[in-house]
Amino acid sequence: MKKLFYIITALCFLFVLLPTQLSANYAPSSNAVIHIEGADFEYDLDVFYRFSRDEVFTIDFDDSNSERTNRISNYYKSEYPQTLNGFRTQEGYASAIFYEPYSSNELTRDGDTFDFFHFFKPNSMQIVIVTDEGNIIRTPVVEQKSYNAVFTIDLSDIDPSIDQQLLDDDLIEEDIPRGLMALDFGVRLIITLTVELLILALFMYKKKSTFLTVGITNLITQSTLTISVVFYYHLNYGGIGAFFTFIVAEFLIFLFEAIVYMISFKEHSRLTALLYALFANFVTMIIGLMLFNVFT
Repeated sequence: MKKLFYIITALCFLFVLLPTQLSANYAPSSNAVIHIEGADFEYDLDVFYRFSRDEVFTIDFDDSNSERTNRISNYYKSEYPQTLNGFRTQEGYASAIFYEPYSSNELTRDGDTFDFFHFFKPNSMQIVIVTDEGNIIRTPVVEQKSYNAVFTIDLSDIDPSIDQQLLDDDLIEEDIPRGLMALDFGVRLIITLTVELLILALFMYKKKSTFLTVGITNLITQSTLTISVVFYYHLNYGGIGAFFTFIVAEFLIFLFEAIVYMISFKEHSRLTALLYALFANFVTMIIGLMLFNVFT
């Protein structure tokens, strides 16, 4: 049995070392990818947050000593559209890059695709488009549902010569990553069940009733854990929320499973059941942390 413990301990240290070779991306910035379709005219775009009127003012981009002026490097071009400088929508929104205090928000562009990076998912925002003639087209107030969102805006039937246009709700659509969420859930659940059953065999448990107990227990605990992690990552707080949810939940699951196994396992001592619960949960916890790098 001592030899078995040495093997399991070595495996645990291996799993501890492996994540250090991966990107430490447990708390990535939230982002919104914006696809513009059907625009047959030249335009620029910015993402707006809600601000009070006092916070919105014209920025002197010739003042190199201004902290807000230097944020132009976070915009996808070196000249900010003059029409949007100091502009506040009727709904009370202004540039998230230039008017949010100490902003690190960033907007990049690749053709008709924009990528807006922001550390925390905003409660609401507006996407504002300005044509070369200075006419403004804005979306309704958007509530970003996914931590990493994908929006598609259809401008096929928009007349760019009309100023201050408010797009209809059906012209902007957010793609909820249901497929990725389902894949994340399935991979985590299958890997966890497989690893815990393999470790159970390494601990020399052989009875079908023992394997059935572990299978059913893990199906309940890991399903709950995985749903929580997937929900917090994809729809709420991204890596930060999912990471802390994962750590706290793993500790509670270890306590629950240790009690269940110490009561129900009959082949070996209660100490062996406790050590199994400890090792199995530690290994699956490390694997779960590694999976944060896969699904970010």
